[in-house]
Amino acid sequence: MPFCPSCRYEYREGFSVCSSCGENLVDQLPPEREPQAAPESEDLLTVYCAGSLPEQQMAKDLLAQNDVPAFSRGDLSFNVVAALGAIELEVLVPRSFAGKARSILIGAGLVKDGSPASQG
Repeated sequence: MPFCPSCRYEYREGFSVCSSCGENLVDQLPPEREPQAAPESEDLLTVYCAGSLPEQQMAKDLLAQNDVPAFSRGDLSFNVVAALGAIELEVLVPRSFAGKARSILIGAGLVKDGSPASQG
């Protein structure tokens, strides 16, 4: 069965692209990364607000692939509320990585240049 490497959803045979994030599907999932603990000595800034958990994970994965530590605010208990569009799920980075993170998200088209940290 194919899987989305970003969202980690499993698909039936015959699918080649994730319907949630557009990522090409793979035959096997890569191993999950160990969650990083948020740094205590540095402030975290919100660089992206996602409308869904897969979107939040996609932004975090993109930042992690570019060596930017990224953390999330919001959890599965908010999933139903998020599905209704009542809350946004935040992606946070240490202050020292905020500029780099924003450039990466702009380059990926997730955030518009000059817009606040929110959906592109």
